[in-house]
Amino acid sequence: MKKTLLAAALLAGFAGSAQAANSVTLYGIVDTGLSYQYVKTKDAATGDTHSTNQFGLRDGAQSGSRWGLRGTEDLGDGLRAVFTLESGFNSNNGKSAQGGRLFGRQATIGLASDAWGQIDFGRQITTVNKYVGGIVNFGSIYAPVNGTFFSTGDTTRYDNQIQYRSPSFGGIEFGVGYSFNNDGVSPGNSSASGAKNSDFDRELNAAIKYANGPLAVAVGYDQIYLKKADPGKDPKALIVGASYDFEVVALQLGYQHVKHGAQFALNNGSEAALLDADSVNSYLVGVGAPLGANGNIYGQWSLSDAKDKEKKSNAFTVGYTYDLSKRTNLYVYGNYTQDYLYIKDQKAAQAGIGLRHRF
Repeated sequence: MKKTLLAAALLAGFAGSAQAANSVTLYGIVDTGLSYQYVKTKDAATGDTHSTNQFGLRDGAQSGSRWGLRGTEDLGDGLRAVFTLESGFNSNNGKSAQGGRLFGRQATIGLASDAWGQIDFGRQITTVNKYVGGIVNFGSIYAPVNGTFFSTGDTTRYDNQIQYRSPSFGGIEFGVGYSFNNDGVSPGNSSASGAKNSDFDRELNAAIKYANGPLAVAVGYDQIYLKKADPGKDPKALIVGASYDFEVVALQLGYQHVKHGAQFALNNGSEAALLDADSVNSYLVGVGAPLGANGNIYGQWSLSDAKDKEKKSNAFTVGYTYDLSKRTNLYVYGNYTQDYLYIKDQKAAQAGIGLRHRF
């Protein structure tokens, strides 16, 4: 306990002194609200239906709660040393997110240059998520076609990753990343005798984005190389996103094709087993528009189609945000999923309100 308190005190002192030197920034988001969820399920054996209702606090409906430290040091000649340590947490109970990791959202160190781009080492999101996800993402309340859905794996963050991102060339940016072990100890740190790269699941991601004025288009590719002990086929995905801001309304489009990885389109193993398809095509259409001086309204439709299993799932979402200040906003949302978890006649609905503050 004494060591824990001492570590917390040292971290607080470090953050304060670093901010004074203007080389480290403390930042974060706290997001919480009230949510109601209704789910109607169907027993595959008997055909009987069951319904559940839940009401209570929900963390991170619009943005996952987090705090982080972001630092930079000028090395001269336009070169900078950079690092980011970002920790996710549940604002309702104070527990760490991302499986209890201290810096589960990001833990990287790297070098950056306006002329040559940036290279980072460590746990971080993929280039696909950074480029494509930034276009077709209204926030985590617009499930299921957001975040983890637009990737090959059941997460958008990978451990032991080297990632390069280019500067902008006339609006064009690109990036590539490779993980030596996407979840856990890297081969270079393994204490196991004779440990090889092929003993671990590895991951490759690459993306390119064009942004100019109201138009943005991005294409990404994501592939997991399964460890040699895994008899399955390597999951892979092609993801495309586009958006155009007409000023009075913004339009967003998304498409994803997943091969040998359909089981990863859902967030846990029990749900994934219900799909068991070889390939899945997913589509997204979203619109957003200002409403009043401080408000914005959003709407989204998404379809996931597992052709070889003749299974589909449609989701519809609407939401509204109202800015109380530049850093604090209220939000309200509702969504409905037809053929929930790809099971015909299963339904899920959710509605909620929340408050988000950024610092």
